[in-house]
Amino acid sequence: MKLVVKKVIYTILILLSCILFAISLFLNLRFGNPQFEQVIDTMYSPKGSSLAVILDAVVYCIPIVLVLVIVLLIPIYLKNNKIKKGIYTLAITLFLSIYSLVSMGFFKWCINAVSTSKIFEDYYVKPSDVKLTFPEKKKNLIYIYMESMESSFNSFTLNDKEVNVIPNLTKIANDNINFSNTEGMGGAIRVPLTTWTVAGTVAQMGGIPLKSTMKRNKYGLGSDIFLPGATMLGDILKENGYHNYYLLGSNSKFAGTKSLLENHGEYEIYDYKWAKKEARIAPDYKLNWGFEDSKLYRIAKEQLLLLTMEEDYEPFNFTMITIDTHAVDGYTDEMCKKDYEYKYANSLKCADFMLNDFLIWLKEQEFYENTVVIISGDHLTMQTNVKDYLTDPQNRTIYNAFINTGLSDEYSKNRLFTTMDMFPTTLAALGVDIEGNRLGLGTNLFSGKETLVEQLGPKKLSDEISKKSKYYDKYLLN
Repeated sequence: MKLVVKKVIYTILILLSCILFAISLFLNLRFGNPQFEQVIDTMYSPKGSSLAVILDAVVYCIPIVLVLVIVLLIPIYLKNNKIKKGIYTLAITLFLSIYSLVSMGFFKWCINAVSTSKIFEDYYVKPSDVKLTFPEKKKNLIYIYMESMESSFNSFTLNDKEVNVIPNLTKIANDNINFSNTEGMGGAIRVPLTTWTVAGTVAQMGGIPLKSTMKRNKYGLGSDIFLPGATMLGDILKENGYHNYYLLGSNSKFAGTKSLLENHGEYEIYDYKWAKKEARIAPDYKLNWGFEDSKLYRIAKEQLLLLTMEEDYEPFNFTMITIDTHAVDGYTDEMCKKDYEYKYANSLKCADFMLNDFLIWLKEQEFYENTVVIISGDHLTMQTNVKDYLTDPQNRTIYNAFINTGLSDEYSKNRLFTTMDMFPTTLAALGVDIEGNRLGLGTNLFSGKETLVEQLGPKKLSDEISKKSKYYDKYLLN
């Protein structure tokens, strides 16, 4: 009887470790070595997730789990086999579990959870305490988050040739203001807790990282609350007479995005569910996460024309986020050619074309003259094999371009900065005078003032924002 009980326990342990291992493989394939905070956010936010992704995970994991379980159980269940021989199997099981937890960043997360940093006490600038002076004639803002867009994509090696798959974005950056880590086109460097979509959005809207919590109500993952102690771009613009709008091709409830937007600026949200309800897409239409970017840009044009119909319309912040270049392999719209064997390169080139086409349309509109356009990647791509095609895979940065600001590009090159610096820089692009030129953990890049990453260095900043912060927990989460 004891032997039977041991075998049952061993079987359960083996099954769980195999499931964990398969999930870790899938997460690395789909999201490119995710931080454990991202895993937590995904677990706590089932609403709005793509059914296609869930099905992909199931289809991907089941064969791996079945094969591993069968192979690992053979030594235990062979006839006349003693349970001690199963110890070798359990050693392998332990290895798989540890490998899985390491690859998902679990142990690093545990270490950071018990390590305390005072970076917020020392460097955080509370936006509500800063004097912000808006110009008499307020400028409109169109902010375009481009999924996974890197400046690094201007140089791929495909079929032994160097290829720029984002020629239009390259020209846009060169013809306007592009904040860069080099003398040429570049962008923001990657730091922890800003590396997935909602975290990247929080960084750019609020100048802070998105720290994980097991308490769901703190982020809006399952509730209506999202970082209630933070002051973000939408809050400031709304307080100063702006109307905030947000367009996306997926369900805004996913990852707490809806709560973030409603809590910080009372955004009017145009998402996948809204598009079906308003007959902007067919009621039964769904592609991957919701609807593709060609439809996103069409709807953006329609909504922008609607909200600027009246001559005396109030200033607006129209923010939108693309999705076609999301890993794995992206989606290449039917309007675009597929010039490369590498699928992701086709998706990027198509996204580049559609963005440029939209920008051409914008410049033809009457409201453009008084509108600032900002284009920014939300984070580095999660496409794991992209490094095999990039000409310089060691120097990857997040794309940005500031258009129609009327400001100088004097301090735009050879800078070290993160997406958290986009928060005050966006306000400065709108002509806002920022006392001290810092908000949150971000710095106004137009000012030339040293950024936090320039002060501390990338490693020090990354280490500190990854650790537990009592200030963050007390004043931003509550």
